[in-house]
Amino acid sequence: MNAVKNKPPKDLLTYHIQSEGLNDNEISKIYNCSSQTIQRTREKYNLLDFRKWRLSLLPTHWYCKGLNKVLPIEYFTPRSDSNYVQYCRVFISQKYPKFKQICLDYLGQICNRCGEHRQAVLEFHHVDKKEQAISILIRNALHSSAFEMNKIPDKLLIELDKCEILCSNCHKLLHYVENQKRINKEYETITNIT
Repeated sequence: MNAVKNKPPKDLLTYHIQSEGLNDNEISKIYNCSSQTIQRTREKYNLLDFRKWRLSLLPTHWYCKGLNKVLPIEYFTPRSDSNYVQYCRVFISQKYPKFKQICLDYLGQICNRCGEHRQAVLEFHHVDKKEQAISILIRNALHSSAFEMNKIPDKLLIELDKCEILCSNCHKLLHYVENQKRINKEYETITNIT
């Protein structure tokens, strides 16, 4: 028995592409025809394939709340909900040092080991167990209304209370020494196994 080859009507083809997310090959199996037939039919109706159709839905520009401007989408970071953040990367990069300074002021503004005070080289070192990186929490705060009020959010305060300020050199040296101690202890454990 020979199978009848069908061409889908425009509304069904649109449904398969947009609602079901099917590609030409998958649609051709439903209608028992070649994917080229589906492609020609799609082109006849001026329909995009699923991938191009989804891309056509993406915005090309987004509003930056901080700069009060509409900018090309490449200046923004996508969020998990298929939306974009309220502030562009340029604005965040400009404001991050100011908010970092607020956090440094909270902890004392100088390296606890050597006394270095330049903000560009100061880092937050977790003395207690780290829940989340301070830099990530600062960036999250920049996307909230907290930074507009120069207020440190509670979640960030909790992490800051677990930290001390170190300069880059002291911070690297501290972690190097800690790692060496850990490696030496593991080495001793392994060599004592008989």
